[in-house]
Amino acid sequence: MVSSVSIGVGRLVGRERERLELTAAVDEARRGRGRVVLITGDAGIGRTRLCEEVEAYARAQGFATFWGHGVDDAPPYWPWIQLIRGFVRTCMTPDIERALGPAIDDLAFFLPSLRRNARVTELSPDDPAALHRLVDAVLMLVRAASAAQPLVLLLDDLHAADVASVKLLEFLALEIHDAPLLVIGSYREAEAGVRPAVGKLLSSIGRRATTIALKGLDAGAMAEIMRDVTGLELDDNIVKLLCRRAGGNPLFVRELARYLRSSSEDDAFARAIMTIPHAIGDLIVGRLGLLSPAAKAVVLAAAVAGMEVEASLLAAICRLEPAECLSSIEEAVRIGLAAPGANGIAFSQALVRQAIYRSIPVAERARLHHAFAVVAAPSYEAAAEPRFAELAHHFAQGASFGGWDKVVHYERLAGEHAAKRLAFDEAVVHFSRAHERSAKIDPEDRCELLMVLSDALLATGESARAVEALVEAAEIARAHGRPRLLARFALRAGRRGSALRHSPQFVQLCQDALDRLGDDEPALRAQLLARLAATRPSAERTSMAMRALAIARSVDDPAALADTLLSAYHVLDGAEYLQERLAIASQAEELASGLHRRDLVLESSDAHYLALVELDDLAGAERELSRCALLARELRSGYYEWLTRTHEAALALARGDLADAERLADEGYRLGERAGATREARVRHLLLLWRLRRRQNRLSELASRALEMIAVAPEAPIWRVLLAQSRLAAKDESGARELLGTIDADGLPRDELWLGTLVGLAEIAIVLGDLTSMSLVRDRLAPFAGRNAILGRGAALIAPVTLTLEQLDVAIGKVAGGAREPTPTGGMIAVEMELSGSEWIVRWGGVSVSIADSKGSRYLAELVRHPDRELHVAELAMRAAGMADDGEAAGPEVDAVRSRVEELMDVLGEAEQRQHLARANAARESIERLTDEMLASRTKRTGPDIERLRQSVTKRLRDAIKKIGAKDALLGRHLSQALRTGTTCIYSPLVTPNDPSG
Repeated sequence: MVSSVSIGVGRLVGRERERLELTAAVDEARRGRGRVVLITGDAGIGRTRLCEEVEAYARAQGFATFWGHGVDDAPPYWPWIQLIRGFVRTCMTPDIERALGPAIDDLAFFLPSLRRNARVTELSPDDPAALHRLVDAVLMLVRAASAAQPLVLLLDDLHAADVASVKLLEFLALEIHDAPLLVIGSYREAEAGVRPAVGKLLSSIGRRATTIALKGLDAGAMAEIMRDVTGLELDDNIVKLLCRRAGGNPLFVRELARYLRSSSEDDAFARAIMTIPHAIGDLIVGRLGLLSPAAKAVVLAAAVAGMEVEASLLAAICRLEPAECLSSIEEAVRIGLAAPGANGIAFSQALVRQAIYRSIPVAERARLHHAFAVVAAPSYEAAAEPRFAELAHHFAQGASFGGWDKVVHYERLAGEHAAKRLAFDEAVVHFSRAHERSAKIDPEDRCELLMVLSDALLATGESARAVEALVEAAEIARAHGRPRLLARFALRAGRRGSALRHSPQFVQLCQDALDRLGDDEPALRAQLLARLAATRPSAERTSMAMRALAIARSVDDPAALADTLLSAYHVLDGAEYLQERLAIASQAEELASGLHRRDLVLESSDAHYLALVELDDLAGAERELSRCALLARELRSGYYEWLTRTHEAALALARGDLADAERLADEGYRLGERAGATREARVRHLLLLWRLRRRQNRLSELASRALEMIAVAPEAPIWRVLLAQSRLAAKDESGARELLGTIDADGLPRDELWLGTLVGLAEIAIVLGDLTSMSLVRDRLAPFAGRNAILGRGAALIAPVTLTLEQLDVAIGKVAGGAREPTPTGGMIAVEMELSGSEWIVRWGGVSVSIADSKGSRYLAELVRHPDRELHVAELAMRAAGMADDGEAAGPEVDAVRSRVEELMDVLGEAEQRQHLARANAARESIERLTDEMLASRTKRTGPDIERLRQSVTKRLRDAIKKIGAKDALLGRHLSQALRTGTTCIYSPLVTPNDPSG
């Protein structure tokens, strides 16, 4: 055992080592090295007292400190609500509010008074990303607050906290290592072990945190406590006896001391030593005999009610006048059984309350639970944080007096409140308890209960159990002849973004609901048909969607029509239905606006954006996307925030901003995971990477990813197209040709991937010079000239079809006219430039235009002279400077530097290909140094830094391309898409004559 706990006023005995470890953690936090410390130990071992000691030290060092307490059956996030309320009440400043920005509206989740933007909706339990948004908001708050003043956050009794609260601590623990912030959590290991989800989370946190395990006090520390409480010098043998009996537990030691002190007052000390109880509970319960009957009744009722109870509720249960009840509370406080509460009585130790509670006979306990629930229900329901879980607990414990109806009612309310508060693990517990007791309630209520249970299970990732709940609900609805109920469940399970939407159970549920509805309920029927159409093969889906639209338009139900329209939009995804999709998006948005359904307006906006992209109206698409992204943020829709981020990545790719495109694509993938759309996010991310890596000449990197997708979805030819292109990039022409032969261009599914797949096939066929494939693909693409080919509902833009047709025409003419003549770019038509006097002649296929000589045109000429080769902007500037400029020759010094830079560029290329990062960085630094020196020498001034040079080169290149585009739009567009600018620039005709996404 180790050596102390508070005795007297504020003295800590026997915990010096632990105190020093914690005060050192405070000092580290003051220096910006934040951490989490967990304190574990049995009941009464002194966890809370040690925290109080550290709090006093931290305050003396200038820290702000805030407490949160885990309480059984408290509302979700209760410890964090206490913390945040305390902080806002005492420390919130305008500077911190500004640092939080829009995240302050997310913190209104804990404290509604923090809401600043009335247009921003509350975080929704239907949005899987809401929890991550909440975590981000709390993290921003503690970071902003600790930047203003270092913080200590104390979370006591975490074993009693809800799962969501402990999860929030787990997230926080990963992010505070560089903040002036110390988080101290305390819990009892035994009690945490009884709740596996909480115990597992605390163990996980403990692996990354500092853990202090409090053991029993040694004999010396216990003797000190005994002396302070009894005022007696005890014999060593007595101290040893007490140590054995108390097991080093400070609370037990104090209770023993009180027992001995009261016994010594009637000269029975020696006898008391011989009759010391073996359990602390016996000591505590023994003191009940010192109370009057009224005071004892109040204490027993309080032990049933909870750790802290209002006096008015106790007076009602015990049928006492308010004054008599307060007098009884004072009695209990005087003998140390309780402490004064804010408005009544409180137990300072859970162990004391448990001992008293266990002493009450079972039947009397049940009566008190029921009586308390009845009395407390009005105030608990009306509380700012409703206490439904506590009411459910009390009604359950008193069910022998009141039955199970109230239990089911309050468990469901507790589950709904937990789900609303994003505490889905708690919601599952409450809904499951309600379901267990729901056999005698109305079938429709049972079905509704199972549906909310299914939703909560999905939110926790338990999809198998979610499907089981859905199937059980459907069976109840069928057994009781409730087709309308069945239909409502099908629509709920199949809402957009639901993980159940494509499950066999959902399909069966939809079909059963349709069969049982017959011709009744046409609005429901239309919505079901449109949902079901998305699960059907291509041959059936279109006709089913059209039938759904016809039915929806025949009834006067704008909400049902808007829902059906949006479902049909994604079913009518063939290239030939673009005008229909555009009309659907416009009508759906008009209906949604009239209904004031901002969620449907958001869906309609996303649909409208996709249609504009396909129409090649990228300016209009950008405007619509800005509107869509704003609405997604205001509605707190993680699903649509993910979609809009991937759309932003696609548009950045179309503009040629490759760095932005990659950043946005990665952000989008993370948002998709948060939104619970991991599989779909992975697909969209890969489609974006396809077009990005193609622009970067890194397509060969995606071969393994393509093979993985072929294994998962062998029926989707798009992945074989990606694999073929990655093999071409790796110079495996025979492998690409073999794959091309496995893809039937006439047999491609006519879905949202059809047009993009055809363009991908065209890119392969052109490189291979496959005349048959080029001709076939050209015929299939011809009706869609003027359109953009997209992949995966806008996940990536492939190419303007017109540009692809132009490229096919040139390649077909070249191959059909004679033997194939491969070019350095693998068969694609590259731009050529020639200086004639003061003009550059630009040739591309059969096109020829001229532009004036300028720095931009010289940069462009260097790039097209070296297709598929990255040139650093410094080298471009050097090469342009080396050209004749106002009659000045380059000179031997420039030639020498250029030669050395070219050598270094070869070294850089090889190092990057082999991923030798150190060697690549060294080569890059040498290139920049040599070029800066050369430029400084030629301009007689300090060489520009690389960033300024990058901006200058980019602007001049774009100006030159704009002049070319004014004379030939297709040539200008080809150059815009084939050219990548940045610190290094590259012209890649292999990639981009067919690729606006680059």
